Amino acid sequence: MSESSGRITRNQRKIMEEQMKILLEQLAEQEKKRLEEQKKLVEEKEERREVKAKFLQEQEKKRLEEQKKLVEEKEERREAKAKFLEEQEKKRLHEKEERRKEKAKLLEQQRNEQVKFLEEIEKRGLEEKAEQKRILEHLEFTFKEKVEEKVTEIKKDVEEKVTVIQRGVDKKVGEIKKDVEGIKENFEGKVKEMEAKFKGLKTGLSGKLETGLVKLKPFDGTTSWSMYKKQFEAAAGANNWDDEGKAVALTLALRGQALQILQTLPVEDQKNYAAFVKALELRYGDHHLSQVYQSQLRARVQKSGENLQEFAADVERLVHLAYPNGPAQFHHEIGTSVFVDGVRDGELQLALRLARHNKCANALVHALEFEAAKNASRPTAQRLRAVTVEEPTERQGDLLQKITKMFEEIQRSISFARPKCLNCGQVGHLGLPLKTDLRCRHEEAGNQLLRLRGSRKTKSR
Repeated sequence: MSESSGRITRNQRKIMEEQMKILLEQLAEQEKKRLEEQKKLVEEKEERREVKAKFLQEQEKKRLEEQKKLVEEKEERREAKAKFLEEQEKKRLHEKEERRKEKAKLLEQQRNEQVKFLEEIEKRGLEEKAEQKRILEHLEFTFKEKVEEKVTEIKKDVEEKVTVIQRGVDKKVGEIKKDVEGIKENFEGKVKEMEAKFKGLKTGLSGKLETGLVKLKPFDGTTSWSMYKKQFEAAAGANNWDDEGKAVALTLALRGQALQILQTLPVEDQKNYAAFVKALELRYGDHHLSQVYQSQLRARVQKSGENLQEFAADVERLVHLAYPNGPAQFHHEIGTSVFVDGVRDGELQLALRLARHNKCANALVHALEFEAAKNASRPTAQRLRAVTVEEPTERQGDLLQKITKMFEEIQRSISFARPKCLNCGQVGHLGLPLKTDLRCRHEEAGNQLLRLRGSRKTKSR
């Protein structure tokens, strides 16, 4: 029983060993199979990785090639753009050079034309001057004796007329002297009274100057700022004000519209006299209106009813306002030119042009003498009516002075009598005593003078 059990046990063990062996073989085969499958998976994974790496490498290579291609295209576009810009710049410089050459050529042509035009004008002026000189020499040689005869006749006529005027004037002077004596007495009394008032005023003013209390009139912007500035600086000098005192006094003197300047002027500039004066000059001054005054001066002519003294004074005023910084000689030349061009009387204008004055005052004196001589050559009745006294008034003294002045001018005109034209009888030019009926050269001489004046202006430009 024990042996049989032992034998069974050995058999079972043997079977079990065989089964174990088979199981181990199966496990080994499974393990081997699993290892083979795992190796196969690893190989496949490695293959996929290699394929992926190869694909990525190809993609990277392709991307690099595309990027390189883009860079090359960009470089080509940049080179093309640079080439295009260079061509455009060359084209622009070439066009600019062409325009410069054309402009220089045009300027040279204009300059040549101007030079040619000036030469023609100068030649024409010399020819006209030679022609005028020849005419004057011919007239001087031809009419010397006849002018002397005419002057003698004129002197006789003037002496006779002066004698008649002297008689009338003596009669009127005798009548006026009585009134003048009464006026003289009244005038002396008034003069004494005014001297007394003036002494009192002078005493009061000297006291104010010593105490520094010279007062100023207010400035409201309606009066002339330049005139007010002169009065203000004179008062400031009398009161010994410094710049701050001047600024304070000027602030207190403003009235009306002029007060509005304080709204736009900064506070620090209100105590600065120079800045204060600059702001007022900018608003109420007339220095910035020089162009307006220049246009007024160019268009200024003698008005109807305006005497020569008023016209000359206004011309000089406009000249100083239009050219405030100009030299004195320039003022004289401009004023004389405007005065001569603006005179209404054609004969007087021609006489002034022939005289060629260099100062407006000299031209005014010549014009007054010309008018006095012209008035003296009128009929006696007209002259007597011009000096008739309507009634004894306070203006008799002025009238007496005017009569005396007129008498002196008549006496001067006797020695400075000017010859008349032998054809038309007008003063200021001479006619040719030819047998044929020719017109006087009055208008022709005036036209020649105008052309000569125009040529001089063109030459000066």
